[in-house]
Amino acid sequence: MDALPVAFEEVGFAWPAAPAPLLRGFGLRCPAGTLTALVGPSGCGKSTLLRLAAGLLLPQEGRVAPGASARGGLAMVFQQPNLLAWRTVADNVGLPLELRGVPVAARRDAVAEALGRVELEDVAQALPAALSGGMRMRVALARAWVQAPRLLVMDEPFAALDALTRGRMYDRFQALWEQGRPTGLLVTHDVDEAVLLADRVVVLGGRPLGVVAEVAVDLPRPRSASLRHEPALGALVRQVEAHL
Repeated sequence: MDALPVAFEEVGFAWPAAPAPLLRGFGLRCPAGTLTALVGPSGCGKSTLLRLAAGLLLPQEGRVAPGASARGGLAMVFQQPNLLAWRTVADNVGLPLELRGVPVAARRDAVAEALGRVELEDVAQALPAALSGGMRMRVALARAWVQAPRLLVMDEPFAALDALTRGRMYDRFQALWEQGRPTGLLVTHDVDEAVLLADRVVVLGGRPLGVVAEVAVDLPRPRSASLRHEPALGALVRQVEAHL
């Protein structure tokens, strides 16, 4: 399936009783098949942008694409894993396919493959309560990837992982993303992570929220986590940090 481009066109949005609108005339375009990282101060509105792109919120002015039309091609990874406590790991991962009516055998194969990609095949029959926070987040990642999404929206998906696991997941994530090339939107507070994973880093700030700067990441893929220590990545990190 073709990736879904994302576009915010003159978007306005305000929370009820807020003293000022969060967005007014906001614009941003993310071409199909690219991965854009969004960085900015805590509470500036990054997660709201993700929810608008996914159609979980509706703009009060302007237009967001794909928005609600992404249903069926969208996968979202929230800050919390949001797993169903009474379902096993495998059943949590397979839930999107179950809701689509995918046959049991095909669902079982897809779930096994997705769990292998996040190194959790050994806990397929465990309940979420038996897992660490980092493992639960990896289950959420597997649940997103099992859908073969056209648009992948991620809100700090690696923040709960320890440093060693995070490095391995960066490698796994990039391999997965290269295979399917969905359009990706990644919110993160880790500038190194943003530069390592994304094609472009968009720095956000202000109220109403606006684009402060865009930094293109012209580094060859795949990008190992060890690239964090290389001068080329460090220079891009400093360029992004200068706008924060």
